[in-house]
Amino acid sequence: LALNSEDPNVDQLEMSNSLMEAYNLFMQALPLDSVPNEKGKIKPKYSKKIIGAIESHIKDGDFVNAGIVFYNANKRYPEAYDAFMLAAELPTQPLFEKVANLYPDTIRAIWISNAGNCAYATQHYQKAAEAYALSRQLGNVELDVFKYEIASYQNWSASDSTVGEYTQKKIFECAEDAYKIYGAADSYLFRNYINKFFLSDNFEKGVEVINSEISKNPTNGELYQLLGLFYENAEKDDLAVQNYLKAAEISDNYEILKDVSRKIYNFGANKLQSIIGDSPEATIQRNEIKVKYFENALKIAEKAKGVNTQNDPSIDSIIETINYGLETFF
Repeated sequence: LALNSEDPNVDQLEMSNSLMEAYNLFMQALPLDSVPNEKGKIKPKYSKKIIGAIESHIKDGDFVNAGIVFYNANKRYPEAYDAFMLAAELPTQPLFEKVANLYPDTIRAIWISNAGNCAYATQHYQKAAEAYALSRQLGNVELDVFKYEIASYQNWSASDSTVGEYTQKKIFECAEDAYKIYGAADSYLFRNYINKFFLSDNFEKGVEVINSEISKNPTNGELYQLLGLFYENAEKDDLAVQNYLKAAEISDNYEILKDVSRKIYNFGANKLQSIIGDSPEATIQRNEIKVKYFENALKIAEKAKGVNTQNDPSIDSIIETINYGLETFF
């Protein structure tokens, strides 16, 4: 019976287990069938039959079907993972020449990404990352493949402190490939790409890339937020604030507004500490700080509160802090 048989009497899970067990036994038997006899000659008796049986299962898509059966039975790793990987890899092996190139790379890439999904769902992040990377090598450029590959590296490094340098390098490579296709369209991928320049203190390149994206999409507030972050890291405070204010002006994103309001308030509080005395000049400076930093921070925080669909209480704390600063310092 074929694995995808519609016969209700066929236990698909049992058939899938039998297929994988048989494959493993076959692969153990093949080398033994090529052991030289007492005269030093090799006379295989069963190899042709074994290879033909495996080729038949490849042709019928039984390994893919097994992967689906295992997945639906919540046996995602290693059973489903192994089945999907075999489905993709076996047709490329010289041993099975009759089914060589039977499935195009585009199809095999999907099967491998399915294997990645199985590994990711069961927290086998190294296996997941390797599967997604292999899927991309075969031409899979789906957005989620890039995102889950990066997330796999991040989770892997979080659980193993020895692989941080390697996973960071792979994240950069994946994010760069994603940027070539998607630009700044996806926030998660773009931030991982930009992070390369931020962590390496490559200020000029980071600013160049962000400004290039701003020229294409000048109403994307997140780009100005990122630009402000680069200027802040480079201690160019005025340019940082200028871009944070621009981000808040054009964005209705709660997280952006909350972050920007906090940052602008902190800039103002720090600048206030450098003003000493009650001279007319000091009074003017304090008033400028009040308007530019404290009052702007409050307006942005209140705007954030207005779009706070998540009912996040932290914005109330930020507003309270800003109001306390206004009352205390001015």
